[in-house]
Amino acid sequence: MQIGNLKRKVIFHSPAPEAKATAEAIQKALGKVRTKESPLLAEGIPMVPSPAPEQLETIPAEILANDGARAEGALRTHVWQPSGGVDTTAEVVVGHGNSIRYMLCRALQLSPAVWSRFAAGHCTISWIEIRSDGAVVLREFGGAGHLPQELQSYR
Repeated sequence: MQIGNLKRKVIFHSPAPEAKATAEAIQKALGKVRTKESPLLAEGIPMVPSPAPEQLETIPAEILANDGARAEGALRTHVWQPSGGVDTTAEVVVGHGNSIRYMLCRALQLSPAVWSRFAAGHCTISWIEIRSDGAVVLREFGGAGHLPQELQSYR
């Protein structure tokens, strides 16, 4: 699989059936690439956002702690600054909106509590570039141009 000039051999995906199906569809379209399940990409609430919606105020602290640790683990596993002065790495991650939005906030050095202020539909594409000098650029968020309009959904 090629992303720009970068070859990838793996598409990482959440354990959820819809994420696995999406990863397999990408695999079919791109050819010689394998899929790999990453439990770190499971859906969850990475942290109570600010402002906190009423329905999230009642989530038990233990669940929030577990989901937050998992989201942070996903960030540290799948998002990093290239070393050696050469910008040559890429990751393909198929996950859930909450996790993706949390990782984007952290990568952009925004408060992770604002993750819920970003809204994207189902099966959308987000792309961040992290350069070897530490610069981070959000190239795309919630892109849905690959989907026919009748297949685009938010809820």
